[in-house]
Amino acid sequence: MKIGKPAFFTLLAIVFSIAVSGCAFNSKLMPTSKDMVSGLGSYGDIQSAYDKIIPNKTKVSDLKEMGLDPQKTSNVTAFNYLELKNMFLANPSEKFENLPPEIQECVKARELCSGYRYGPYRGLYTKGQGNIFSRLAKCKKVDLTEGWELEFFLFRKGDVIVYKLPGRDLPKVHSVKEERRPLCFLQEMVDPNRLIPSPY
Repeated sequence: MKIGKPAFFTLLAIVFSIAVSGCAFNSKLMPTSKDMVSGLGSYGDIQSAYDKIIPNKTKVSDLKEMGLDPQKTSNVTAFNYLELKNMFLANPSEKFENLPPEIQECVKARELCSGYRYGPYRGLYTKGQGNIFSRLAKCKKVDLTEGWELEFFLFRKGDVIVYKLPGRDLPKVHSVKEERRPLCFLQEMVDPNRLIPSPY
């Protein structure tokens, strides 16, 4: 049985429309998730605030005006001078006398010395990729994660910020995680111990 040209083009149009609608259907059904840790706004907002801090000039009272009040800003961890010292001397090869002079003077001031860790703040978005039916059958799972992550440290001696230090800084996260299961959903029903002969 031969298919005429009009019928062939009609069939081709139908297949094309199914494929297009299938892609849209596939995209809509893919799972999505967000991993948000806020407190200072976007990546650009945080970077801008950090750049405005001037060691040995910026005061704790200034931080409040800049929206960086450690007592009110979300996700800020405070630590004392002993924890600060251990942070810089985590590696046994490091010597106290080799630390930045500002940190040495801060630690020597004992109770007047403390530090703050801001973050890590992040905005990560994950969306499923690939074929939805392969995912539902647990044959292949692909997830794309994009976004940003940022943290920084401030160290104070009395009321003055004497040192600042950037921490984890990922302005453009782009990672793909892929999982494959040869047996698809049956993989969960197979006991791997049965496939390994016992020595006894």
